[in-house]
Amino acid sequence: MILIMVKGRHNFLPLKTFQARSLGRRMVSEFEDLLLEDNEYILNLPYHLTLAGMANDLREILTEFEFIKHKVRNVNAELLIEDYDLALQPHIKIDENKKESLRLIQGAIRLSTYALNEDKMQLAGQLWGRLLPFKLSSIQTLLNQTKQRKENPWLCPLIPNLISPGGSLLRTIFGHTHAVRAVAITADGKRAISGAQDNTLKLWDLATGTEIHTLGHTSWVTQVVLTPDGQWAISRCHDGSLRLWDLEKGQEKFILNTSTFSHILSGNPQKFWILSPNKQQLQLWNLIDGQKLYEISLNIGAVKASTGTPDGKWALFGLESGELKLWDLKINAEVYTLAGHKDTITSVAITPNKQWAISSSDDQTLKLWDLNIAKERITLKGHTKGISKVIITPCGQLALSISSDGLKLWDLKRGIEKQTLTQQFSTTVAITPDLTRAISGFGIGTLKIWDLKNSTEAHTSIAHSGSVNAIEVTPDGQLAVSGSSDNKLKVWNVKSGVEIISLTGHTEAIRSVAITTDGQRVVSSSNDGTIKIWDLETGKELYTLSGHTLGVGAVVITANGKQILAGLGDGNLKVWDLESRKELYTLSGHTEMITAIAATPNGRWALSGSTDCSLRLWDLESRKQLNTLAQRTNHFAIGGATPDDAIFAVAITPDGRSGLCGFADGTLKLWDLKNGIEQCIFPNITSPISGILGLKIVSNRQLFISVSINGNLKIWNFENKRLVASFTADDRLLCCAVTHDGKKIIAGEDSGRLHFLELIGID
Repeated sequence: MILIMVKGRHNFLPLKTFQARSLGRRMVSEFEDLLLEDNEYILNLPYHLTLAGMANDLREILTEFEFIKHKVRNVNAELLIEDYDLALQPHIKIDENKKESLRLIQGAIRLSTYALNEDKMQLAGQLWGRLLPFKLSSIQTLLNQTKQRKENPWLCPLIPNLISPGGSLLRTIFGHTHAVRAVAITADGKRAISGAQDNTLKLWDLATGTEIHTLGHTSWVTQVVLTPDGQWAISRCHDGSLRLWDLEKGQEKFILNTSTFSHILSGNPQKFWILSPNKQQLQLWNLIDGQKLYEISLNIGAVKASTGTPDGKWALFGLESGELKLWDLKINAEVYTLAGHKDTITSVAITPNKQWAISSSDDQTLKLWDLNIAKERITLKGHTKGISKVIITPCGQLALSISSDGLKLWDLKRGIEKQTLTQQFSTTVAITPDLTRAISGFGIGTLKIWDLKNSTEAHTSIAHSGSVNAIEVTPDGQLAVSGSSDNKLKVWNVKSGVEIISLTGHTEAIRSVAITTDGQRVVSSSNDGTIKIWDLETGKELYTLSGHTLGVGAVVITANGKQILAGLGDGNLKVWDLESRKELYTLSGHTEMITAIAATPNGRWALSGSTDCSLRLWDLESRKQLNTLAQRTNHFAIGGATPDDAIFAVAITPDGRSGLCGFADGTLKLWDLKNGIEQCIFPNITSPISGILGLKIVSNRQLFISVSINGNLKIWNFENKRLVASFTADDRLLCCAVTHDGKKIIAGEDSGRLHFLELIGID
């Protein structure tokens, strides 16, 4: 029996009992009746069950979907996570296998908090995507309960497509609206501070992922350093300004405006060194009272990386030549030079006791140096690309390195790689003082928290070894074809998500895929400048269309199956005859790569979008441009990023009257093609970074699907402009496809994962 208590976690009086051993429909019905009776004690029920020593009842309520859903929707996921902490205490007598189920459910909820914070209706889909690999009976029962509910439509994963609990990833945090460029952790390991290209610093509670403060800047933040006591943060901006912050009050204490000194060497605000690599100068400041103490000049060559010791006595410089120079700041003299790298030094770090230093290089190696004897201790190999950043723990035991091939953790005592935390490119990283966790930043504005004690590989299905850039479904809805940066096409069973065949032949990344109306042939385009036509049944290449020197960004086949429309890297749109293999004509107008094309069902018009921020309508019969529907001129892009007005996705409605366009800033617009009039803008109810990268219209419904750079897949209703359902992936989504009936959806991720989803709860 479950004992229900009166309100308040500390008043413990019996109020009502009911059967709870069987968690079937009867339990759900009784639970729903109780919700009307008293919501507060239901939300506090795990706490009271813990005090009452009712361990089995506590376990059952925490594996009951209706309770989990109720708490997520009425409070938040963090309080629910705390409920599992109660059940997982050592003195709570629950069978270890059943405790493992609780750990996995808790881990799945923690991994999903960023998605649930945006849309709590995603709970069922997130649980399916993360828990499907686990065959424990209580987990399978929980998943089955999600399908018994009858409410809003939701997207159910058909295969394990999200990062599962039990691995090294603990949590993802959304908050910044542009790429994270700097991160640091306080000495007590409880808080982290991040700086980003959205011109902000954010202070976070690491345990819950909760934002504490946002500190504004006039330019994007490139570096942040914390004082040892965690009271102050010093930030450096792209415009050269430096700011001293009181973290407890969330207030700016001092600002130093300079466009020349660009790197912080030490974090003591009373003896604060900053470096200008271009001018070969160092300045020592007291930021508490805003006084420059003195300035010294250097003559050491092109400095590409630098760091200083906390006491402000030493600096270590990494040079373009591949050398490192240790510098005595007190006497302004070189101590010695360390040589060994074969290419530019990109990052350096030094332990507080000045015994160890580590350097990273474009030569794809890390080197650990013994500063007491001025010698290389070990060389660490494992990255396949140049390394952009490295950090070392204060004790010199561990290091973390960043490259475009991933984030790696190293055991410096044994000189080996411990694990690859992620194969995705991180922008920055920091480690907690107790060496148990790391936090890394990413280009889409997210932060991820990692468990460094856990080297278990998370369950997840990787479809490609490179990003999935294109996906299409055959007309009968049975097969899907994906194209990837690993240069491969793969054919999949839509119902099971099982790979059928792999097609090889392209020598560079595949950008786009199209399937003929009879479902027999596949057309693919690539950065290698070719268009290839394949036999879908045999997987054999039939022929190649060449001559596109700057790559082919998009391809589409006209509805009659006779022509291929190809959007090129030079901005031209070429039209090919599919049967004769001849180029018919070229349409010019775009000034940069065409990234998306759609054709009307009657084959008369085509719509193209480009990184030149224009949307153009073409008459394929007269071979002329009819209209420029969008020609926005906001080419502003932070740090070399894509302009906000760039277009990566277009679609045309089944009646051929309207065109849909997705912009890099997350805007979705619908256009009247005949009149060239903007019909509506769909509300951008999404997370910060939301550039639209894929669009598909469900042909027999008033629905369309969008996927975006922040990992969101959204299903929209054309008629009322409302969101029908959503699903959030662990990484950016680049493309999507849908079956004719709108029930099966496939989306491709930057990580190489494919998401096979079923739309449930819609007729």
